Amino acid sequence: MGEVDDVPINTDGESDSVTGSMPNGNGGGDGAGAAGGKPPPPPGNDRLAALEVLVHQQGDEILCLKTALAEVVRRLGEVEARPTTKPAGAPSRTQSVRQQPTSSLPNKPHAPPSATPSAARPQSARTSMARKASSENLSSSGGHGATRPSTATKKIGSKEVAVEKGEGFTKMYLKGRAVTMYAPTEYAQGRTDKVGKEPEEKLVLDWVYGYRGKDCRANLYVLASGEVAYFTAGVAVVMDVAARTQRHYLEHTDDIKSMALHPDRTTVATGQCAGHADVDGKPHVRVWNSATLETLHTFGQGVFNRAVCCLSFSKADGGELLAAVDESNEHVISVWRWAEQGGKQLCEQKGSQDPVGMLEFHPAHNDKLVMCGKNNVTFWTLEDNQRLTKKAGVFEKHAKPKFVTCVAFDAEGQVVSGDTNGNVFFWSLDEHKIKLAIEGANDGPVFAVTVLPDGRRVLTAGNKDRAINLYTSEGEGEERRYAKASTVAVLPEHAGGGRCVVLANEDTLVVGTTKNCILQGALSSTDESQFTQLISSHYEELWGISIHPTEPRVLTGGMDKQIIMWDSEKR
Repeated sequence: MGEVDDVPINTDGESDSVTGSMPNGNGGGDGAGAAGGKPPPPPGNDRLAALEVLVHQQGDEILCLKTALAEVVRRLGEVEARPTTKPAGAPSRTQSVRQQPTSSLPNKPHAPPSATPSAARPQSARTSMARKASSENLSSSGGHGATRPSTATKKIGSKEVAVEKGEGFTKMYLKGRAVTMYAPTEYAQGRTDKVGKEPEEKLVLDWVYGYRGKDCRANLYVLASGEVAYFTAGVAVVMDVAARTQRHYLEHTDDIKSMALHPDRTTVATGQCAGHADVDGKPHVRVWNSATLETLHTFGQGVFNRAVCCLSFSKADGGELLAAVDESNEHVISVWRWAEQGGKQLCEQKGSQDPVGMLEFHPAHNDKLVMCGKNNVTFWTLEDNQRLTKKAGVFEKHAKPKFVTCVAFDAEGQVVSGDTNGNVFFWSLDEHKIKLAIEGANDGPVFAVTVLPDGRRVLTAGNKDRAINLYTSEGEGEERRYAKASTVAVLPEHAGGGRCVVLANEDTLVVGTTKNCILQGALSSTDESQFTQLISSHYEELWGISIHPTEPRVLTGGMDKQIIMWDSEKR
């Protein structure tokens, strides 16, 4: 008896179509017509054996809807009887499979077991072969994901995306992640091999909600244009606060982790995490113009390991150097001449095996850098632009904090640090010792320290108390002391504590918070209600989103237990 191809299987005992060549050479016909002359099935419980009896009795009617499974079993017996060699890589027939239920098969009368080799096969083996034939049939009939897909590379904008096409689905690889998109059933019977013309319209990013303040520092700056620069996810945002508009730098291929502002207050450097692309996905630094959003230089691919977690431009020489910290196990510090083609690395040195919070060039010395992190403040010296040496700060009689969270510089060139004990220390740059302390500057950790332009006033931002406090100095030299002048604001609980505080003008503060919000208020204010929220966001993963069908509103829910309604027009 000849072989039958593409036998459709349906466990309900019905099939929509039958294709292939019949044993007597006749072409396939309508299934209902083929079954018209069958005798009634004999009584009995051995349904599968009864199906085999019908195969031998009806001959050219084996493609009927109710005998498809039996034909597959017959084919299994013929294949086993042939002295053929098993192809390399073919699956083993002894592979364990789940028993296929037979309750959906039509009731058949009892018949004696067939003498064919297929009747002696165990049920699990027959079921395995039936499933194989079913898979082959789905492949030929256009089932979702059944055909062997073809892979191609498609250029979308400036990036190349791998696209895998099959009948009923398209799989697109975005940054190494597979995204499967199934075609609607009413679209060309589920086929996606015919690709239509791309739309002429292009989407343009208009507004970004969010600010990465939960786990990043020193990432909020006021530009020469008066705009505010910060980042969230893989987007660097330049926002005009007064006009409520944003511009976006979109050249990074993964999340941005660090930012630095050049002394000209127009040039910006941003460092990213490791991505999935072969070249652009590697951690690297991009230097760009905030006025034109043009990339000036890109460097560091293959040098950095996990992410660029800290960046700082030199100040005294006009910003010729750029220091970076790699978020590797050793937190390697490197110094670059960023303006040279491809970036010229001058030197590098292992920093610390503990987490690093910030790295800053001294405003008056190109060869002095200060780094803070877990349990330490470290003073670095750049010698002849060729090597880096370090000295650890000594806390002496003061309690050593678990983490030094931030550093700044006062008018006399002293290093100002804030820590998790709530203290603010003023360090001698040469002796690496504490010269002055503001103990208990905040109730809980101090997350940000900002020295105002006059050099005699210091702002501290706490996390636990969410307070922004103003301290003023009295006296000179060794007699200088700081006293609390006022509490500028207590930030709302939903916004979190202050992460970064910058002075926009003489009396305007812009504050980035630990719950990914940005607020603005007056320095002279003593009423926190005068601080308005510029940017709000979830501060944990966002898992739900719903768009209003008629109004410009979007509802989101996240792991932070917040449900937020956004107005896309009012922003």
